[in-house]
Amino acid sequence: MTMNTRNHRALLAGAVALASLLAAGPAGAAPITTSNLAESMDQTNWAAWQATSFTTDADFYLLDNVKLKLSLFEDGGTNQVFIYDDENGHPGSLLPNGELSGSFVGWPNVSTYTPTGDVSLAPNTTYWVINLSTLWSGGPEPHIFWHLTASSAQSGPWGIGTYAFGPDGDTWTDIPGYAGMFSVSATPVSDVPEPATLTLAGLAMLGALLRPRRRR
Repeated sequence: MTMNTRNHRALLAGAVALASLLAAGPAGAAPITTSNLAESMDQTNWAAWQATSFTTDADFYLLDNVKLKLSLFEDGGTNQVFIYDDENGHPGSLLPNGELSGSFVGWPNVSTYTPTGDVSLAPNTTYWVINLSTLWSGGPEPHIFWHLTASSAQSGPWGIGTYAFGPDGDTWTDIPGYAGMFSVSATPVSDVPEPATLTLAGLAMLGALLRPRRRR
């Protein structure tokens, strides 16, 4: 076997391995969680739309889940949980795939809500967790309300910000010194070309190696 043949076979094996690895994508990093669920419950607010902000660190992430500490005012209602971007210090617009799936499970448990598609979170960016509840027919109170804490303590690498409420999702009023009680978990991802793009590059290398070689 000639040296050129050995080199060609070695490169061929390397190209196959590269294409396989690139198709699988980069190895996943450990998820992170930021939470204030361990703090004291200090307040409730009777509004249909309730929101608390959080700010990411210097990495890119995909959202895994959000957990909220909720209570039931009256049977017969439902709630929805969303992720919005920030606009001038208040909730702005719904993120792609930002309507989360889940349901209220009852006090004292926390209720978990998960995305049905990728929710991408950019570095050093503020987002809002929103709890929207149906209203009790006998008054303005929500069926399902979000507990608030006056504690600024938290665990995890992100910052938990302010709490706001409103009647319709467009008009917001702040309650300084309080935050909704929740946790947010996400998995870091690399800011690299899409895996499909990298796979094509590996396959192109493979194709070049498989081309018939001209005899000299």
